[in-house]
Amino acid sequence: VGLVVSEYRRGKTKIDPSYDLGLFWEPFKWFNLSLANLQMNEPLVENATMPSSWRLSMGLRPLKGADRLTVIAETYWDNVGDIALREQRWGFAVEILPGIHLRLAYAPNQERIDMGFDASLDRTKTSFMAGTAREGISKTLLLKTSGKRRESILVPSQKTESLVLAGDLIAEEKSFFIKPERFRRQALELHALSEQTRVKKVKLLLDHVSVGWAHVEELQAAIKSLQAKGIKVEAEILGGDEKTYLIAGLCDRVLMDPLAALIINGQAIEGYYFANTLAKIGLRFESVAIGSHKTAPNALTHNKASPEETATRLAILEARQKHLVRVLSQERQLSTDAIEEVLEKGLFTAYRAKEAGLIDGLSRPLVANPKAPSAPEAYSWLPTPYKKKIWGPRERIAVVPIFGLITRFRGQSPFGGPSTSSEELVPVLDDLAHNPEVSAVVLRLESPGGDVFASEQIWRAARRLAAEKPLYVSMGDVAASGAYYIASAAEHIFASASTITGSIGIFAMRLDMEELLNKLAVGRQELKTSNLAGSESLARPWSEEMKTSVRAYLEAHYRTFLDRVAFGRQLPLARIETLAEGRVYTGKAAFQNGLVDSLGGLQESIMFMKQKLGIEEEEDVV
Repeated sequence: VGLVVSEYRRGKTKIDPSYDLGLFWEPFKWFNLSLANLQMNEPLVENATMPSSWRLSMGLRPLKGADRLTVIAETYWDNVGDIALREQRWGFAVEILPGIHLRLAYAPNQERIDMGFDASLDRTKTSFMAGTAREGISKTLLLKTSGKRRESILVPSQKTESLVLAGDLIAEEKSFFIKPERFRRQALELHALSEQTRVKKVKLLLDHVSVGWAHVEELQAAIKSLQAKGIKVEAEILGGDEKTYLIAGLCDRVLMDPLAALIINGQAIEGYYFANTLAKIGLRFESVAIGSHKTAPNALTHNKASPEETATRLAILEARQKHLVRVLSQERQLSTDAIEEVLEKGLFTAYRAKEAGLIDGLSRPLVANPKAPSAPEAYSWLPTPYKKKIWGPRERIAVVPIFGLITRFRGQSPFGGPSTSSEELVPVLDDLAHNPEVSAVVLRLESPGGDVFASEQIWRAARRLAAEKPLYVSMGDVAASGAYYIASAAEHIFASASTITGSIGIFAMRLDMEELLNKLAVGRQELKTSNLAGSESLARPWSEEMKTSVRAYLEAHYRTFLDRVAFGRQLPLARIETLAEGRVYTGKAAFQNGLVDSLGGLQESIMFMKQKLGIEEEEDVV
């Protein structure tokens, strides 16, 4: 909503001010709509009334919402008697340099052409427009200030560019005019950045990159092209395996999230053969293949690997292993013995990765912010000193459900039940933190827990939210393990007496199908380049070395879990250790042990939140 007050002058003589009232709506990055009532008070100018009129405008940003190109359409309607179309304007604004936009518009009714430009200086924007028509030339100068930084002709705001490399790297980009591109364009984007003179640094956020080895090499080549132009490249690892690390390892600086997991245990290839298995139920496949190494049907026609398959797989393993060793030795400067030690450890926390020389540092401190208040704010049910609002919008309290298993990505629940992913929830919490329409937030937990890093990501977003506005937790039937991890970020936790909570602990579980495969007479070949390679295979149990590595990894994350709870509950770490070890509590027992602040349900938490906000009990909230 906007209001413009204009004052007209004829020499030194002031004339009545004019009032314009407008509404602006931007439902998408690429589309906006505005409606304004111009000269709504119909001011007198030289004894003549300036009639009221309406302006309806539409803007489109067809380049995926970027403001490099904006297409504009405006219509003006007379408000005298019957509303009638008086004028229309069509135009566009295009970025010619960072911080400078050229504008052009045409009004066919008046045969007028408007031209001008915008120049942005950090938080200040200057616009100049000149129009020429049959009746002469008109000029407009406008100065606009904003609390939001923008591209500037003096101080470019994009000296550092960022790019996310996650999963299969194929993103569904929505645009009004451009179809989504179903190919991986990140390597092209990195090459394009190398041609931009104002880019001095590129940050890569790497999260379980799962692409082919050829595409890994394309991304490596793109990183080299940036470095050849003097651009520094920094990587932050959120988790992954060798493919993720092969990209990160070429960067000038490699950081790792303290809660991330990195797997570097060599290369392994498995092949399964079902000829004998199918024979048990009377089935047999026949095949004809041209070429001795055309072995694709062998999985159904053989019960073991052919010499050709073995040779092919060994060659692939050797090439991939050399690729990995080359990055570790040349880029990370690790000795042969150090590389062997890395492959024997296999699974790395950020601290272990730094000790091994795989990374340069942690992207953030592991311990929670030590500057927490020494004593929590006192809560009471006494009447608040705040006065009741007489006018204005009602207060809004957001209730955010966290339901089912906690996962990293959408639809990742291994049991097929309901789940909440950090991929979807973290942006919601970050949006609520800066949404001026929301006064406070309640997290409603109905979850047995889940992935530890997903819980950590949600915990961080909850802490960012709690720094901006009150954040409470309301526990339902169950809020245990990772759900309690998240709850510890709130300033006040409510639970019902019969809520199941606690379970402060961590575990890893996997399926071992070795005995089943033996019973079904499934043939199997495994080739690997190091002792722990292929440890994720379901065809054999974990070795003692792998169990030791997993235990060390889980111990590190367990200590972080304890830290988060101790920080949130403002209790000594030793006290939390006695309450942890996976112990499960009822809501009443958790309240008695200091893990919960109050007994009550969602309604009680909202009522208590109203007191926190200074809203009287009888006042309505949204």
